[in-house]
Amino acid sequence: MRNPPSRFFSLAGWKLTLPVDSFGGTGGTGGIQFPATTLISSQLTSEFVDDFFYADGAGKLVFSAPSNGAVTTPGSGSDHTRSELREIYTGLGADTNNDWNSAIGGTLGASCSVQSVAVNASEATIGQIHNQSVAFALLIYRPAQRDIALSLYTTLTSGIAQRTSLIGNVGLNDTITYSLVYSGNTLTTTVNGVTRNFTPDTSWTGTPMYFKVGAYHSAPNTGNPVGDTTRVTFTSFNVSH
Repeated sequence: MRNPPSRFFSLAGWKLTLPVDSFGGTGGTGGIQFPATTLISSQLTSEFVDDFFYADGAGKLVFSAPSNGAVTTPGSGSDHTRSELREIYTGLGADTNNDWNSAIGGTLGASCSVQSVAVNASEATIGQIHNQSVAFALLIYRPAQRDIALSLYTTLTSGIAQRTSLIGNVGLNDTITYSLVYSGNTLTTTVNGVTRNFTPDTSWTGTPMYFKVGAYHSAPNTGNPVGDTTRVTFTSFNVSH
């Protein structure tokens, strides 16, 4: 059974990127690539449901990202598919892109489990803090290591991430309860009760940020086995500032 997620989750402060283009396809062929489609909050709160974003019979929110699919910036940015919510921040100090910054601070809390990871992906991202233009911090599940790790980019412009294993012995379908807290010049992660503190480079301080939650992976978006999918199920998620 596939139900509209808005029956079980508050989606008013989010927009959604799906692994299909605006024509319902996987991004195009023959050198013509169409970007992944994005749905705004009013669509999500109007009982939207599809194969890549739905609530199951138990009311859990399922994000499904087939590895062969449309991507957000074909040929120029991320060439990996996703079914992922992006926070729309409208509180005090919000900029024109609905972003916040380290002076405002923010917390993302969630409980989820990873059902599958695409065969050509070394990781699945289950939560992010993203800068307006580049990734800042990703919480990832690594099936080979059976762990949850933080991928923290060293500076605003480096494009290089430092990875730190946070907890081990995590299998598919295991419950992962986490929080990401960024305020001032401190990033704090808590995963299944284990807390770590990080001090990001000061180049990130004061830059626009937003949270993301869902299923995103590192597989290429073409040439994968038919049906190959990263799937993550959430029982709860929330943000605060």
